[in-house]
Amino acid sequence: MSAALNLTPENRQIPTVLLVEDEVLVRMMLADQLREAGCTVVEAPDADQALLILRQNLVRIDIVISDIRMPGSMDGLGLARLIRSECPDLKIILMSAHHTSLEGPDYDAFFPKPYNGPAIIRKVKSYFE
Repeated sequence: MSAALNLTPENRQIPTVLLVEDEVLVRMMLADQLREAGCTVVEAPDADQALLILRQNLVRIDIVISDIRMPGSMDGLGLARLIRSECPDLKIILMSAHHTSLEGPDYDAFFPKPYNGPAIIRKVKSYFE
């Protein structure tokens, strides 16, 4: 069974995901899975690049999926806090190999690594049903 989003043009737009992950292979694999599921994916290697993409406002971003531990000026939790303060309606999914569970007000979902692609796609799909 495919995890495709099956969005119909009359009632749904293709969701655009900003994927923030410093590990290139992990980012490429998840980006490919999201694209196969029908998403448009914009990739960023760290929080600084992600904020630049969001603030340039050249692409409508519907969901941010971010690793927690990354190089740069802030980690994924800091990125989520900043995004939540500036764009409170933007959906945020966090991932980490260093936590098995995590709850907080600054994001909508958490997935431990190694990530489960189909589970993440189901969560993304749930935001557009």
